[in-house]
Amino acid sequence: LFVTFTRIWRGDLKAAVCLSLAYATPFSMAAATAEKLAETGAPTSWHIMGVLLAATAIALVTHAVFITTSRDPADIA
Repeated sequence: LFVTFTRIWRGDLKAAVCLSLAYATPFSMAAATAEKLAETGAPTSWHIMGVLLAATAIALVTHAVFITTSRDPADIA
């Protein structure tokens, strides 16, 4: 929460990338595990991990576009 409400709020793209990678790592590992379990016939769903990864990617791209097109602090608030 500290990174989200301080560095990213101020428009730090590096912090946004690091946070996105921090989110993507466990989602990817969980999706790979679910895929392995699905091979054994276990009822697993890795699709939700794909949705979470897509939401994270959309948020990162939106943030990147916003900070490159608008640097007015009034737009952030």
